[in-house]
Amino acid sequence: MASSHLAIAGRRLPAVRPQPYGHHCTNVPIHVLNVILLFLRLRTATGAMWQGFIVAPLFAVHPVKVDSVAWISERKNVLSTLLLLLTLAAYGW
Repeated sequence: MASSHLAIAGRRLPAVRPQPYGHHCTNVPIHVLNVILLFLRLRTATGAMWQGFIVAPLFAVHPVKVDSVAWISERKNVLSTLLLLLTLAAYGW
């Protein structure tokens, strides 16, 4: 199943369907998880913790594509970033 179909599957939930608030409440935690995984990746790749402390908060405040966190229809980008970072973690960094 395509990630775009999985990304909007929450629209079918009765508690979320009428209002976009529920979708935004899922996009933001996924983005926070992406920031944490990015920090861990940078710490492992560089060997220095301070570089991750600089870059990860910058990514949290201003991601590459702001629409990915703000728009409901762009959830597939947030999910694909999460899957990329999880894949790198499973590969062993």
